[in-house]
Amino acid sequence: MTNFDYLKKEPKFSAFADVAISAEKVIRIDPAASVINCRRAMEFAVKWMYSVNQSLVMPYQDNLNSLLHTDEWKDIVDDALWKRMDFIRRMGNNAAHTSRKITFEQAALCLQELFIFLELKVFHKEYPHLPNDFAKVIDNHIHYAQSAIDEFSDPKKLPQIAISVDMLDTGIDVPEVLNLAFFKKVMSKAKFWQMIGRGTRLEL
Repeated sequence: MTNFDYLKKEPKFSAFADVAISAEKVIRIDPAASVINCRRAMEFAVKWMYSVNQSLVMPYQDNLNSLLHTDEWKDIVDDALWKRMDFIRRMGNNAAHTSRKITFEQAALCLQELFIFLELKVFHKEYPHLPNDFAKVIDNHIHYAQSAIDEFSDPKKLPQIAISVDMLDTGIDVPEVLNLAFFKKVMSKAKFWQMIGRGTRLEL
């Protein structure tokens, strides 16, 4: 089982589901192949979004670099997400066209960024009536992490859904949290119960 298996449940995601799953499956065997598949999955997903989002106009050149640099695309992704996507693009180019060795850590980061991109954009596409900040990634790659945590802790503010990558696991107390969803295995029993504790606080 991979973190991308949920995509297989929807036929409309078939263009990129299998490639994303393959990227995770081969990471320990061939990190470079994993990174290339991350880039391919992202490109297929971006082209899918261009095909279903009427606000996006396909540029004259439909390569990934051109697709990411249109004004319309930059209107629907924030700067932090765009940088994650550009990282996958650049790493994929390095893996495919240079002799630079791709490490497991680099491949794992590409997988993480791909998951964040797909999770956010698929969510927003499925729930277009919700504001863009309704779901937000909170991790150590954003410069405003603490303010994002503070906003998430306030039930009257956005985001209402926080996608955390090793940031909100422990040491945070938000009694208003109603649901937890785990997208990866937690190998530490102690950490698992600490994470469960994030969603079992009582609001008095």
